[in-house]
Amino acid sequence: MEHTAKSFDEEMQSMQKAVTKLAGRVEQQFRRAVLALTESDLSLATEILRQERVIDAEHLAASNMCSELLAKRQPLALDLRIIMAAIHSINDLERIGDESRKIALRSSSLMKSSIRDHLPLAQILALSESAGNMLRSAIDAMVREDNHMFARLSVQDNEIDKKRDQLQALLIKLASSFPQDTGACVDAIFVVQSVERVADHARNIAAYVVGVVDGVDVRHSDQNDQI
Repeated sequence: MEHTAKSFDEEMQSMQKAVTKLAGRVEQQFRRAVLALTESDLSLATEILRQERVIDAEHLAASNMCSELLAKRQPLALDLRIIMAAIHSINDLERIGDESRKIALRSSSLMKSSIRDHLPLAQILALSESAGNMLRSAIDAMVREDNHMFARLSVQDNEIDKKRDQLQALLIKLASSFPQDTGACVDAIFVVQSVERVADHARNIAAYVVGVVDGVDVRHSDQNDQI
């Protein structure tokens, strides 16, 4: 959609590029956090915590662009929906960054655990890959304005919820078998929870695309209604 004022188009494009850049960095941060966990890479976990400052700065810059567009341009209709979707997406991306930080912190603790070899790290990795792929698909949907992705990600999100429940039940059982180190099982449970939340945020981002294209809020709808 082109506007009479070319500067408006340029500002909208700059804002969208900033959000896309933030999304790419957040996705990388999440995948690296999981890698730090599964590979017991303390230096990588430390680097993830340092990179959080970069993400915070990019989050602030993208948010400010949205605020300036709202204040200066007073957008209507589609433009307003695009900017509001960007604001919501930025917030979800920030929360994904928070979850990545939690995973990195937990991974540092789990590296020292005496029962690390008994933890279901392969299953956690598989769950994380599913969540990471959801995030990648949501980002692609955001860039391409694909309003059909939400339905597919809703199905995948339900599957991740089921696998989360299974993994947490397994970890609770494992804690009873190793009472000397229940803390490791608790840390692993929180990691699984963080991974599931990343999937939730990815689904939200895809939902905002539906809001832009169709003008409806589907975040709290049943996925069966979207297929």
